[in-house]
Amino acid sequence: MAQHLKLIALLIFTLSASYTSAQSLRKLLERPYGIIESKWEKDAQVDNPFKSASSYTFYRGKFPKDFNIQTPYALPVKNNQKTAWKTDPREPFKTLNFHIKQDDTIYATRSGIACKTTNPQQLLIYHPDQTFAAYLVMNENFIEPGEEVQVGQAIGKAGSTGAAISFFFLDENKFKGGLSSGYPYSHFIPVFRTTEGDVKPEEKTIYQAVTDHDLIMQDMSKRDKKKYMKLHNLK
Repeated sequence: MAQHLKLIALLIFTLSASYTSAQSLRKLLERPYGIIESKWEKDAQVDNPFKSASSYTFYRGKFPKDFNIQTPYALPVKNNQKTAWKTDPREPFKTLNFHIKQDDTIYATRSGIACKTTNPQQLLIYHPDQTFAAYLVMNENFIEPGEEVQVGQAIGKAGSTGAAISFFFLDENKFKGGLSSGYPYSHFIPVFRTTEGDVKPEEKTIYQAVTDHDLIMQDMSKRDKKKYMKLHNLK
């Protein structure tokens, strides 16, 4: 009887964890309360030229103009550490679940700006080329909304299933007449910098991370590159 109850409890926990993860990406892309307001919402006295209540649909991001699938990313582990990934079956869209022990540190795969989210244990980073990285179901998030994040920076602690990360962008091809015809984002598997070079990693294959100066400076402005090179005595 006790064993039977244990099995039931384990099943409930598993289903609950799966449900939470399966909803995490969609929830992350929702509009957080108060992040955007139209002028009609801000000032009720403003004359509305449409003579009726205004409404709009909210989408995260902009359509990329210079998206390059060959742009290298860092693996979400410390420099020289090894990891592998597998597709997270609990997410309805492409999500890479990297093997990282629970409560071990997760590192940013690319530089960008942290977006506001409804769940503080999730992290959404917006990259300079209008792509996103969503870090899902973390046990702890080190980053505040609006904070600039550098590739290779410690950003949080892994959850019980590792580090689930999704890479995507707002896809103009999925819009007609200004409205999305369905799910408006396209997901992709980036090229990662490893000891084997910049490679698109195969699932369930171990790779060793390389987070070098070139990768760190990749998205920096010329001014910031000069400062970084001077700080690290680079030529």
